[in-house]
Amino acid sequence: MLKILQQPYPHSDSDKRKILLSLGTGFFIGLFLIYFQPFDIYKFNSPHKILILSGYGVITAATMLLLYFVPPKTFPNYFKEQNWTVGREILFVMLNVTLIAFFNVIYSHVVFPLAAKIFSLFSMVGYTFILGIFPSTGIVISNYIYYLKQYSKPPQPSFAGNQIKESGFSFYGRK
Repeated sequence: MLKILQQPYPHSDSDKRKILLSLGTGFFIGLFLIYFQPFDIYKFNSPHKILILSGYGVITAATMLLLYFVPPKTFPNYFKEQNWTVGREILFVMLNVTLIAFFNVIYSHVVFPLAAKIFSLFSMVGYTFILGIFPSTGIVISNYIYYLKQYSKPPQPSFAGNQIKESGFSFYGRK
């Protein structure tokens, strides 16, 4: 079981993809909270309810952006793709969710002054993990499928006019 944690995991995504993932996840979280209103949110009444619930999506997106860009610049050797493993990816996702939960607790204390007595850090981490499992699973699976397709294609011969350039690959075995 521990061997799987040491397996290589593709890590270097483009900055554009990181930004889109962060904003998309934040948008999903905000919409999810507004639409489904889990965790007794439906009991909360305010004329600013949609704006307040959207704040959790903004926190999610901002935290993800922070983690996608600051630590890799600060610790470049740790985040090199050749060093990245399934275990590091899992730790990174757990750190991401934990920081989102931490910032959600701070936000809740600012928006709901009584939140300190109602919510604890552990319950907010639990709520965040419950909500974070959907986009996290989607992101990991889409990354896995994307990279699996990308790296499972055999080298293809390229055509220059009517001649096939040698690529070192043959459908009938080695040349």
